[in-house]
Amino acid sequence: MSRFSDDDLPLTEFLKQYQPRVPAANPDLEDHLMSAIASVPQPRLTVISTKISTTRIQRQILWAVPSAIAAGLVATVVSHRTFAPASQPSSAEVAELQTFIESTWQESSPEQLVSESDPFPVTEDSTLN
Repeated sequence: MSRFSDDDLPLTEFLKQYQPRVPAANPDLEDHLMSAIASVPQPRLTVISTKISTTRIQRQILWAVPSAIAAGLVATVVSHRTFAPASQPSSAEVAELQTFIESTWQESSPEQLVSESDPFPVTEDSTLN
């Protein structure tokens, strides 16, 4: 333990002088507690008839089996729709998509991106050095 500074000396002396006295231990305390615990009535455990409990368990099992079968059928239908392959687009849809991509690609060429109001136009001479 580290040594306290001289400023803490009055506080240390005060605490030593006025520390509380520990009461003497009662030698009969353990016997007194054990007799008090023994005098408290304990709750009785009742045994449930095994016929009633087994019937209840059988009913729960009978409800669980159809529920599990229904859940399995629902999961099968949902997963079949989720993982089914998507249909292939028709040739007309492919041609329309190709036309759209070509037109948007040509519209986004660098020559058309340069405008009169652009303060920093992108040109072929531009570099990112």
